[in-house]
Amino acid sequence: MKSNIDTEKAILKDEKAFKILTKSLEIHEVEVRVQKKFGNQAVMLLYKTAKIDQDRLDKAYGMKWKTIYQDKGDGVIECTLSVWSYEIQDWISRVDIGKAPNIEKEKGKYSDSLKRAGTNFGIGRVLKTQPKIILPCSSNDNLDDVKITSLNYSEDGNIIEKVVLIHKGKEFVFKNKYATEIGKCQELTQSNEKKQPNFLNKREELRKTLNEFITTCDNSYTLEKFEKQGKIETFSDDKCQDYITRLKSKIQCKNNN
Repeated sequence: MKSNIDTEKAILKDEKAFKILTKSLEIHEVEVRVQKKFGNQAVMLLYKTAKIDQDRLDKAYGMKWKTIYQDKGDGVIECTLSVWSYEIQDWISRVDIGKAPNIEKEKGKYSDSLKRAGTNFGIGRVLKTQPKIILPCSSNDNLDDVKITSLNYSEDGNIIEKVVLIHKGKEFVFKNKYATEIGKCQELTQSNEKKQPNFLNKREELRKTLNEFITTCDNSYTLEKFEKQGKIETFSDDKCQDYITRLKSKIQCKNNN
């Protein structure tokens, strides 16, 4: 019979694993593709790859998760995804189906079913709240170069409030049903560092502010230690600005003392 302490530890383990699964997706964990194209517009879709589900499951449960696949015919695969509950000492399962995509059909239907089952555990479920993304384009545009430069969530992390995409040197903000061109971007090359757009400059500003904080306030802190909390390259502009504001506040307080 388990003691109260063992039970509490098991509950905490389950809660920690759940938080890892349901944590908002970082910008590098989200991809964008064309869902439908018509005339001079394209409907774009944010999505996750099966690797994101696998990475989250590995981080949350280590070896204590498993999948069972069943072929349902007509290109449909059913995935039963199970994770180990430390509290009840048994498997908890979620089931969903996947269909063969237009490319890599055999592999794709397994990946699709895993992604859907993972969503049932909360992995990337927030993608269901994405705003409608209609991108202006010409009929012969290659949209493979479209990239996400910013992804903003509500305070509780349950809703995607804003998405910023870059296409052909222009940035587009999508919130609700509207897109607004917000400026031209220079080509991203090492030789063109000074002309890089704002979404890169924010990261450089954060690094400079962090170095100033280390020099002024805390010599024991390092950029490497900060990077372990999350790669700066993956931070959104808003997240960078939040860190910059807090660090500058601490620097000002130190200088005023």
